[in-house]
Parts: sequence; C-alpha cells; structure tokens
Amino acid sequence: MEDPSLRTALSEELRARWQEEEKEALRKPLLDALAREVRTLRARLADYEKALARLEEAEALRQKADLLLARLKEVPKGQAKVVLKGFDGHPVEIPLDPALPPRKTPRSSMKGPGAWRSWRKGLWTSSPRRRPG
Repeated sequence: MEDPSLRTALSEELRARWQEEEKEALRKPLLDALAREVRTLRARLADYEKALARLEEAEALRQKADLLLARLKEVPKGQAKVVLKGFDGHPVEIPLDPALPPRKTPRSSMKGPGAWRSWRKGLWTSSPRRRPG
C-alpha cells in the first residue's frame, strides 16, 4: 500500500510546479511585449537624435544658401560644387546639383510658398511633393 503522506507531498510538489508554469505562461507574453516596446522606444530615440543632429546642421546650410545667393554671379552653371569667399573672408565649399541652375539651388530649397525642399546626399535637391494649402 501507498503511504498517503507521500502522495500528498507529491501532489503538493506537482501543484507548486504547475502554478510556477502557469505564472511563467502569463509572464512571458508581458515580457515579450515589454521587450518590443523597449526596441520601439530605442528606435524612436535614435530617430530623434538624428533629427536633432540635422537641426544643428540647418544653420550652416542656411549660411551656405545665403552665401550662394550673395555671390550668385560668381557661380558657373553645371558645376557639382563651388568654392566662394565667405562672409568672414575664408573660402567656403558649397555642393551643388549640376542639373539645376545655381539661382534655383538654395532659395527654392529653403523657402517657397507651400514647397517642401531638403538637403540630401550633400546636394541641394528639390522634392516634387507639395504641402496642401
């Protein structure tokens, strides 16, 4: 015959193990969801850091655009880059899009009613998209 106390101890051990497995089964989806959220937030933070770095470049780009407009007559057409005497007297190299006339390079990229322009790959380029309005 079996000892009833042995059976009870075994039952308690199985019950405890089952409860742990049940807790783990509930915990795993939550931990997975938290891990996904952490990855999402880290990616978002990296995007924000990149955007902040681009904002810091904006002033230098604006200065190059102003210099290019001020010295527009010195810029030959069809060039990939031009070196102009800066406002401080030092030479400044400005990359250009050879497909665009020099006069369209900076201002059309920086301004324009409803136009969205951007600086990509070191060249001034214009985007065909327009903002609604």
